[in-house]
Amino acid sequence: MSDDQFLDCLHRLLLYIGFAIVGVLMLVGAYRRWRWLIDPPRSWSPYYSQAMLKEVMGPTAVLYFTYFLGLALFAAGCFTTYQEVVWCRLISHPPPHWVRPSS
Repeated sequence: MSDDQFLDCLHRLLLYIGFAIVGVLMLVGAYRRWRWLIDPPRSWSPYYSQAMLKEVMGPTAVLYFTYFLGLALFAAGCFTTYQEVVWCRLISHPPPHWVRPSS
């Protein structure tokens, strides 16, 4: 594996792990009822999606949407991290038919 391929794998792994971490933070925030996440002020509605959702559908919808979004981000982060680990292992130890035959 070349240095460029290694850095590319590392960059993508960090990105996908970041998605999983954001999902966990959203789940924890919904469970612990963090005010900025679950109950934002109405004045934030032009700028913040959770405040707009609270204004349109109510605070219960914000709570369920935050749980759903946290689970979706966590699942997507775990799935893509697994795929990237498999891909990086395949690049680092390629099967014999990937190697060019020597003359």
